[in-house]
Amino acid sequence: MAYGVCIVVGMNAKETLVELDARRRTSFRRVGRSEHSRYLVTEYPNGDVLLRPAVVISEEEARFMSDPTLVATVEARRTASRPTVTRKY
Repeated sequence: MAYGVCIVVGMNAKETLVELDARRRTSFRRVGRSEHSRYLVTEYPNGDVLLRPAVVISEEEARFMSDPTLVATVEARRTASRPTVTRKY
């Protein structure tokens, strides 16, 4: 695998030339962040490929997140002020 020189294109974006091996694999050791291990891949008709960091969530959590009323209720309760309780030990 060969890597080219990083070129700044735009504000903070950079391009890195990446070549595939005979089995069409490559390494991301020089691109991306170490905390990202899963990516959602979008392939456009013109051949462009976009990789976006992704996480896996349960079906239950996806259903919860798709209900804006429920999310707003939980967020409101989470951020509501709570009385401070001082305890002496």
